[in-house]
Amino acid sequence: MTLSEHDPTFRRYHNIEAALREGILSGRLPVGSCLPTEHDLTRSFSVSRFTVRRAITRLRDRGLVASRRGLGTFVIANREGDGFVQSLASLEELLQYPEGTTRETLTIAMAQALGEPASEMDYPDGAEWVQLRAVRRLRRSGQAIGFIEAWVAAQFADVLSRPNPQSLAVLKQIEDWHGHRAFDAEIQIASGGLSADIAEHLDAEPGTPALVIHRRYRGEDGRVYLLTKSTHPEHRFALTLRFDRG
Repeated sequence: MTLSEHDPTFRRYHNIEAALREGILSGRLPVGSCLPTEHDLTRSFSVSRFTVRRAITRLRDRGLVASRRGLGTFVIANREGDGFVQSLASLEELLQYPEGTTRETLTIAMAQALGEPASEMDYPDGAEWVQLRAVRRLRRSGQAIGFIEAWVAAQFADVLSRPNPQSLAVLKQIEDWHGHRAFDAEIQIASGGLSADIAEHLDAEPGTPALVIHRRYRGEDGRVYLLTKSTHPEHRFALTLRFDRG
């Protein structure tokens, strides 16, 4: 159902959205901070939980906030531009891809564990892998924020052809469909430049500075089953790390 701007319900959740959005864009609600609880917002604005949730959903669609189960809704970006800021408060979140993005598949093909990826994998030469090449985009604008390459062990590669309406990361797809969880993860973050091929898919100039993130995942058996590489042009993606002292 689509609500008219003259509908009272529309005005109520639009007012909540506008107030929270102003707080985020002005810096009063900084990146990494938690929004007031649903209970607090329903009391402050004298509205129902449904109305509050509609407002939060609109902020999420704008790429400004993300919800973390059991923790609340956090600010992940302080502007509605082409960039995307991912605020992280735990290792688990670092293994995932942020809400507010979609994965556009370019190619899925068989690949041998040879060359550069082979040195990162513990399988013998000639083992079967499936390679995914894709682009991550912002849902709200379609802006490309990253080029994704993933090498998936053949026994889990069926997830790449399964429905994925939420655009989950391959890691999460494998966990959901096969129950195979990452027991160990190694993550390397480095700077680099865009190759001509990747730049073309990201609508950027070759050689543009980029953030390059390598992720290597092992199962409980100690064997690598997923290797990913994501390349993000400057000003389109950033990581904000926030860890509390235990």
